[in-house]
Amino acid sequence: RFIGEPEQRIQEDHLRLLRAVRFKNQFDFQYEPETYTAVKAHAPLILQKVSTERIRDEICKMLMDKTRPSMAFEEMSQLGLLQLILPELERLHGCAQPFEYHHEGDVWTHTMNAIDTLPPEAPLTARLATLLHDIGKQDTFQLAERIRFDSHAEIGSEIATKIMRRLNFPAQQIAEVSWSIAHHMMMTAYLEMND
Repeated sequence: RFIGEPEQRIQEDHLRLLRAVRFKNQFDFQYEPETYTAVKAHAPLILQKVSTERIRDEICKMLMDKTRPSMAFEEMSQLGLLQLILPELERLHGCAQPFEYHHEGDVWTHTMNAIDTLPPEAPLTARLATLLHDIGKQDTFQLAERIRFDSHAEIGSEIATKIMRRLNFPAQQIAEVSWSIAHHMMMTAYLEMND
């Protein structure tokens, strides 16, 4: 819960919208009802008077959670924050995948599972690449003999670069994440060759 009136605290510093989500998950808390209501009602304020660097840093801290980083992203989605700061990620909800390769469900569910299965020692660059590795699937979805996402790795790399530039990530980190996404299907092929 906020100290005092939630709406007043949010109005004082709009970044508290994201920090509420991070702290709740970092410490395994629950939302006090007025906190949840206020965050959801004032979600659009996250794009006002908050620097992209501060937003970026909160996202990175959420992603570095060692237990279940997906919970913070699920809640940002439910609260209306994700649509505003990472609309490309929000679009993965309901993007179907071929069942024979993805029993877990849509691209959103696959992505959330992927970030939760990273080892605790995984660095931020690997976590960002995992979060964004299938970001191109919505734009490359097609239904042929089965659901296909031709060139989704390359398209995803371009989308990830735009997202990371928008959030003012360092150029070297953008290059590393972009390369990882563009080449992530090679790892699948390599593993299949060595079965």
